[in-house]
Amino acid sequence: MAEEAARVPQLVGDWHPAPPEYWAFWREECKLADRIVVNSEWSREGLIRGGVPAEKISIIPLAYEGAEIRNQKSEVGGARVYPKRFTADRPLRVLIPGSD
Repeated sequence: MAEEAARVPQLVGDWHPAPPEYWAFWREECKLADRIVVNSEWSREGLIRGGVPAEKISIIPLAYEGAEIRNQKSEVGGARVYPKRFTADRPLRVLIPGSD
């Protein structure tokens, strides 16, 4: 993220890098984990670059059909429409199962 923030500063908004304590906690969690599940080779490579042993990482791809997802209707009954840019009024919403 820091590389992208440096590359395109006008898209950063109020983003700030995570404090060192966050990364210390993250590294400890990775150390204690028997297995870390990711959904892509891209995620796996990122964890390996971050120091996670490759043998701890398993890839389980997301189970969806892209065309079906694109054709789903939103909860208010209309077609899904995504903005060109996410803002405080229309933030990006992400579900991360298993997080605190």
